[in-house]
Amino acid sequence: MKTILCVDDIETNLYTLKSLFDTYCKDDYNIILASSGQEALGVLLSNKVDIILLDVMMPDMDGYETASLILRNKKTKNIPIIFLTAKKDNNAIDKCYKVGGVDYLNKPYNSKELFVRISFHLDLVKSKEKLYQEKKFAQDILDLQENLIIVTDGVKVGRINKATADFFNVDLTKGFSDSACLNSMFLEEEDYFHMGLVDKNESWIDALADKLKKKSY
Repeated sequence: MKTILCVDDIETNLYTLKSLFDTYCKDDYNIILASSGQEALGVLLSNKVDIILLDVMMPDMDGYETASLILRNKKTKNIPIIFLTAKKDNNAIDKCYKVGGVDYLNKPYNSKELFVRISFHLDLVKSKEKLYQEKKFAQDILDLQENLIIVTDGVKVGRINKATADFFNVDLTKGFSDSACLNSMFLEEEDYFHMGLVDKNESWIDALADKLKKKSY
């Protein structure tokens, strides 16, 4: 069951939200209510929250400031924030995204649209997590190899394994800098591939692939 934090300084709005969830999807979500930005921050410190519905206009600390604080915190920075606002001007909408919100809905909102937006962003988080795990698994496989492995498109280095990072003394998480050219490390030695074997307008990686196909190296 996913947990949704609803933040609004008007009690009626909070209980209207909760009643919608209780009526249409009670078994899908656990709802936590907070009546201020400060209270919301306290809730996030002691609860695992999957998504936040955040009002913009609140006294003391408005939704924009609350969102900024949430997204600056290492523990809560990846929680999607959907703004609920009565403001309809472009500046207000732009600011919702500028501070890090993933979406917004104008009040009064359509309940079906609200549920669709929530479901969409929860699925997006799930997809991102799956992609992260797949990339981590692929990196773990590369790191098990003792040979130097460099994944590149011939222009930029996409990924390296631990053996390569150790050999070149670079940070595995950062790889080579944009200014570092892999081909500049090739030494022109007989019986080895080097840039002297590459035509002026040819990519070195294409040239190397062609040589390997011909089993020249």
